[in-house]
Amino acid sequence: MKKLLAVILSLAIVLSLGAGMALADDAKTIAAWGAFTFSDQTGITSYSEQYLWQAVEERLGIKVDWTTVPSSDKKTMFSLVMADPSQLPDMLVDMDPLTWEEFGRIGALQALNDYITPELMPNLCALIAQDPEIKAAITSADGNIYFFPRIMEAPTRYWNGYFIREDFLTECGLEVPTTTQEFYDACAAITEKIDTVDYPISMNADQLKNFVYSWDTGARGVGLDSTGDAYITEAGDIAYGPIQDSYREALVFLRSLNADGLLNPDWNSLSGGDIRTDIVSKTAAVCAGSFSGVMSTYNGLLIADGQGEALTYMEPLYGPEGKRAWQSHHTAIDVSYGGAISSTCSDVESVLKVFDYLYSDEGRETVYWGVEGKTFNMVDGKHVFTDDVTSSDLGVLSYLNNYSGNTSCYPSAMITEFYRATLSDKAGLGNAAITEIGQAHDIRMPALRYTEDEITEVNTILVDLNAYVDEWFALFINGTKDVSSDADWEEYKAGFGGLRLEELMGYYEKAYARFNEVVASVG
Repeated sequence: MKKLLAVILSLAIVLSLGAGMALADDAKTIAAWGAFTFSDQTGITSYSEQYLWQAVEERLGIKVDWTTVPSSDKKTMFSLVMADPSQLPDMLVDMDPLTWEEFGRIGALQALNDYITPELMPNLCALIAQDPEIKAAITSADGNIYFFPRIMEAPTRYWNGYFIREDFLTECGLEVPTTTQEFYDACAAITEKIDTVDYPISMNADQLKNFVYSWDTGARGVGLDSTGDAYITEAGDIAYGPIQDSYREALVFLRSLNADGLLNPDWNSLSGGDIRTDIVSKTAAVCAGSFSGVMSTYNGLLIADGQGEALTYMEPLYGPEGKRAWQSHHTAIDVSYGGAISSTCSDVESVLKVFDYLYSDEGRETVYWGVEGKTFNMVDGKHVFTDDVTSSDLGVLSYLNNYSGNTSCYPSAMITEFYRATLSDKAGLGNAAITEIGQAHDIRMPALRYTEDEITEVNTILVDLNAYVDEWFALFINGTKDVSSDADWEEYKAGFGGLRLEELMGYYEKAYARFNEVVASVG
């Protein structure tokens, strides 16, 4: 009788939820590992308690039994798990591509090549067909794929820009600058006419380096990894920014900002808190950073202080030669996160179903928006967060990451509509503008994959090389060395002689050639 009742109940659930539901009695369980630090106020301690994974079980009939460790301990805990084959879960998330490759090469993770097919993973394959660079970015130098990526739709890649106080511009009778010269003139006018301003530009070293893109040259700006000084030229070749004459011209411009009192002299040590204080207290007019965490957040603080929505965005500035680019953005995949299948996985088919569901339209909606009625409602055809989400002390993203699903870390594909919902209207316009400009002329190197020997040498070279570039960047901007002096510039260039730059460029070129081969194979 009990079994009969269970069957009847299961059938009722299937009918109420629609076709495609698995019977409760047929539900499978797979073991998973992830890393996240939950807020103490939520009472949640595992991904298993989140809306996303409850929805996965409901829709697929597959229960994901999570072991969730604190993010602060994830590297140590991950190493411990991987060291004991008897402890390997079926699937893992929250680690970066280089880590997946490392453990894939030694056989602890499965190669996924034979699984990424239209038959087994139609949703992921559809996304790869739309953007072949995805497959190139996840294919290791040995030809294998060891991880499922977190894919970034184009507008979600362009997450940061320059911001300026529009109220100060209005008071000076100026429009938002569009060229480096207009920017210099605006900063000079603000210094002269706005009494509260000490130094109009409040930026750190990474943020200042974004100006180099106005000379169509690469530099390690905001959000770029250690390879960011290399870039792709209009001819499609890889070049190294810090040795170019155009880089020198950019440094001359940055030096003028500092020498003429337009840049906070503590630029090389400013914290995010320092910059926020400068903008809100009216002692600075220009900053840089994310459209969400800086522009939207700072404007919220300014509004609360009675100053109104004072910050607006500047598009990437045209340089003296009429060029502009934007290198400071994400690639086709998130270079910090992804997911993998262990070598001892007991049910590969179920894991593939779960991961591919996360790439589906329905799965992506659940990853990012959550569950209708709990975290969002549909209003006039648009997703609108519920009061529980918008009124939480945690903030929208933190609420979702805790209660619904960790939007930043799972293999899936970031949704533009969701990303822009986290922005103010003005910040959304800025994101749209910089996306269009950045895609029209993209100089960023894609996510490249290296052999085990190559990555060891690349990382070794970059330690000394990046330190040298950063040291001289500060010397030039502060005027300790004169960037306009041919003698000082030649001294700087001569210092690259012992830093293995030519060898590094060789590794880049090999990896880039492999990348382009994979892109061509998808087409």
